[in-house]
Amino acid sequence: MNLTKTLKHKLPALTLLLALIGLPATAHAQADKTAFFESSFDYCDAKLMAGFWGEDISEAKATISFKLGVGGEDLVRQSLKMAREKALQTGSPTCSIYEMGYAPADAEALAKYFNYSSTSEAKAAMFNKMLNQGEPALIQVLKAAGAPTVSAKPVQPVNKDPFQAFIASRFDYCDAKVLGQLWGMPVDDAKMRIGDKLVNGYPQIVSSELDRAFGTAGHAECEWPELDYTYEDAEAMAAMWGQSTEESKARMTRKVNFGNRVLLDQMVKDARKGK
Repeated sequence: MNLTKTLKHKLPALTLLLALIGLPATAHAQADKTAFFESSFDYCDAKLMAGFWGEDISEAKATISFKLGVGGEDLVRQSLKMAREKALQTGSPTCSIYEMGYAPADAEALAKYFNYSSTSEAKAAMFNKMLNQGEPALIQVLKAAGAPTVSAKPVQPVNKDPFQAFIASRFDYCDAKVLGQLWGMPVDDAKMRIGDKLVNGYPQIVSSELDRAFGTAGHAECEWPELDYTYEDAEAMAAMWGQSTEESKARMTRKVNFGNRVLLDQMVKDARKGK
């Protein structure tokens, strides 16, 4: 058998081998991260594995996608298990409650259920529970405590693709920008995380997180082009407020940055109807 035919025959096995031995993500850092976002792995998983592999989080997502793409899901899960064990031993890295995909209200419910002295203690207990026993065990105890993130009744999703779910939703670039800062991730990752919540039927959690984000001092601020309003919306509001369209744009932007999006949406509807 000649060398060319031999390599062609061996290529799939070699590709899988390279994925399984966990080469540095520099070899595939630009890989499509879709497989990661469509998988059951989340931001905290990527953060833990980034620490385990010695990569940054974006590279870890690419590595996970690459491994999933060549059938290495079992290896990713094994890597995650080892990454959790390492985090337990070294105390680093750690995941915030947002990075784990939960809300402060979940920690509050857990604190009340187990009579913890503070929500901070409950947050730490949630992270340690996940590291020691895995996500299913954490979800089970949160359900027992009546935590809203896992106890809320899911809304049937319209679109099962996270990115498309985000695009089709009422949430926009500004929302992803503000939540991205709160969650400590890039805007594109925040879009996917919002979409994941929508796909799983929890739009109310995204709304709750937005309320918290806009109520946090120093939150990210948005500019007019980042808002999901049209020039016609600004014209209608300008007529209502008795000012120029440019002044209206600036005023609408300020309202959003003050956390008054819901009120502004209703005002825009009324203005467009000529009320």
